Amino acid sequence: MEGRMSTSAQGAPRKTPFDGWWMVWLGGFLSSLNKTAVNKGFPVFVAPVRDGFGASNAAVSFIFSLARAESGPTGPMAGWCRCGLGRLDAQRLTADACGPLWLTSAVMFRG
Repeated sequence: MEGRMSTSAQGAPRKTPFDGWWMVWLGGFLSSLNKTAVNKGFPVFVAPVRDGFGASNAAVSFIFSLARAESGPTGPMAGWCRCGLGRLDAQRLTADACGPLWLTSAVMFRG
């Protein structure tokens, strides 16, 4: 893909941008939309949670920070599962773990 060329209106060859840059730009755009929605919508979401549990702003912030902090230790673990176990074993491990979790949540949250 490095030397891919297209012709301009005058017929002179010119290089086209690498296709991966389209993915980078699109990912950045979608990430900015997501971050804007989270940053602007977070106070609207927190107020009912705070009032529902009768907690303070600090307690609710601590809970949400713990939810974000779990991705720190699980990132290397996910990388090890992907590279250390191999692709099919990692998919089987995920499928084996999701089944009992799904059944547990179905029992706990049935109405």
